[in-house]
Amino acid sequence: MDFKDIIESNLKSISGESETWTFSKNKKRGQSDTFTICNSSNEPIYIAKFFDYLVDLKREIDIGDLNAFENLDDLLENIDSLDGIDDVSDRIESFIDYILFQQRCFKRYVVVCQLSNLECFPLVTKAINELKLNNSFYGFLIEVYVNGVTLEKHLPFPEGTEKAEKAFEFLQQLGNVIEKLNSNGIVHRDISPDNIIYKNGDYIVIDPGMVKLSDDSPVTKSKMMMGKAFYASPEQYFGNAKMATFKSDLYAIGIIALEMIVGYNPLEKIFIGEGHIHPPHNDLLKKVDREIEDDYYDNVDENEFTSRLLLIIKKLLQIEDNLRFDTVDSFIISLNSLKERVV
Repeated sequence: MDFKDIIESNLKSISGESETWTFSKNKKRGQSDTFTICNSSNEPIYIAKFFDYLVDLKREIDIGDLNAFENLDDLLENIDSLDGIDDVSDRIESFIDYILFQQRCFKRYVVVCQLSNLECFPLVTKAINELKLNNSFYGFLIEVYVNGVTLEKHLPFPEGTEKAEKAFEFLQQLGNVIEKLNSNGIVHRDISPDNIIYKNGDYIVIDPGMVKLSDDSPVTKSKMMMGKAFYASPEQYFGNAKMATFKSDLYAIGIIALEMIVGYNPLEKIFIGEGHIHPPHNDLLKKVDREIEDDYYDNVDENEFTSRLLLIIKKLLQIEDNLRFDTVDSFIISLNSLKERVV
């Protein structure tokens, strides 16, 4: 069986034997192979995703034939029997940890998408935690298609856009999303423009593969940086994602709001564009009061609304999370107060 065979057999259990579909493979992102599924009228209705649990292991070694292993647990218990493992034997433990991490991420993805009271993510209609396919092990799901394109494809906004208003509306909508996540014990940890669908002024967060749940075991440790480097909060950047809270998600939307206005990602510019090799968050905070502020007012008129909006964004970008907003509600209240005072 191949990817399309798996998709088709599972679609039949969702939509019935008489339905017909067409599939188109999307650009590969991370460890996922994704397909857009269209109905007989050529309307996109679902997205199918295959999460390759072994993608990083396969980058390091030739894993050979996996037919000898009944399931993923069997492989993990006998990973030292793989032909190519001798060259990286000192890294076996890290490989196992990473594979288990990827599997946990997939399971969390499915759990949060199926929470009936959340309604923040695309609905998952089918999920299989483990498939052996194409000489690898995968998690597989089918989710409802969300019409629109990712925010990253809209950035930077063209000249003539009311950028401050756009950023304000974005912060309002994402603040409500983060509040809903927080009330359900969820931290997204990977909010970025490529994980946000934007259409007609509405923002829909997708891809909760890095979420932290309130019932995560406190014993589990991870030194991996979760989230994308140029949107990750300082605590995530330094491999302390287990301590991430709603304040980490607020940091990410602060970066995006600033990017909407100045036209570039300030963390990326500091870290790559200026050749810095150390974490950029401290430099960012200094530059927000100098060069970045100048760029900000080059793109928006200086008035009470834009000045107070910049103060809110600065608060989101504090290094110490206790200097950010104490609660999501206090952040939302601050935005509402700005709107009421200026309108």
